[in-house]
Amino acid sequence: MFRYNGFKLFLLKILFGFFFIGLSVFLFISILTHNPNDPGIGKISGNEEITNFFGFWGSISSSLFLTLFGRMSLTLMAFIFYAGLLLFLGIKLRKAFLKFFIVILSIILFNFSLLLQHLFIFDLGLISKVFFDILIFYFPSIDEGLIYKAIISVILLLASLVMLIYCFSIRIVFFKKILLKLTNLKFLFFLIPF
Repeated sequence: MFRYNGFKLFLLKILFGFFFIGLSVFLFISILTHNPNDPGIGKISGNEEITNFFGFWGSISSSLFLTLFGRMSLTLMAFIFYAGLLLFLGIKLRKAFLKFFIVILSIILFNFSLLLQHLFIFDLGLISKVFFDILIFYFPSIDEGLIYKAIISVILLLASLVMLIYCFSIRIVFFKKILLKLTNLKFLFFLIPF
């Protein structure tokens, strides 16, 4: 489980783990305390007081991520925290860069499916809006048909969910073992079919 492979790699993994955990916490809190009146993308200078928890740099970084990915950028921060925690603990994360880009793709697909249904529950990212406009320009019948929108949205949501499950290495059997150890209720074993 804890594979550091020497003292130098131990220190490197601990430092990079702390860095990624700190970065994700910084960005997570920055996004949660984001105020549109703070400086950010399109509004660099202002005479007003900055209300973001991390001040100027927190407002700039939260504005950048919210502009690009919308509120789903919190999922990206969760993945960075997950990767940092695995590094810190010495657990190997296979294909980390590929999984990072798959998380970004799943965020874009999720936002895209919400755009397709015209559900503006929260702020969606600029990248998804650009792809949506390109798709509607070349395939205008998708926006008109209710069945097309529903089918494509469900497919995109399922694809996004499968990608996130892959990236976070979620295994149902693992959660079953943890549940059984925490509760120590052996009689629930027959209720969980997997």
